[in-house]
Amino acid sequence: MDLRATPAEAALRDEVRDWLRANLPWEYGKGLPPRFDDLSDEVAFGRTWQAKLASGVVTVVGSLPIAFADYSIAPPQSMMVLSVADNGTMELQLHFTKG
Repeated sequence: MDLRATPAEAALRDEVRDWLRANLPWEYGKGLPPRFDDLSDEVAFGRTWQAKLASGVVTVVGSLPIAFADYSIAPPQSMMVLSVADNGTMELQLHFTKG
């Protein structure tokens, strides 16, 4: 079994390493992300890093419970459907960019 990287895999590996060297806020391959004594400093660092990873797009994900009857959502009816709950979870993903 040959476990060596294919030319395409090696190219991707090199591309990722180059990006990390250029963009990590600490030296690539040495140490861990910085530690913070103040939570607000850590949150600011995390926001800046996440924005850089997402090219300036901030993504928010979440979920919330929903009662289908509140929105007049009728349960599906089919011979294949054995039972349907009257509630569920709505999942969302929002992408924000600076205007």
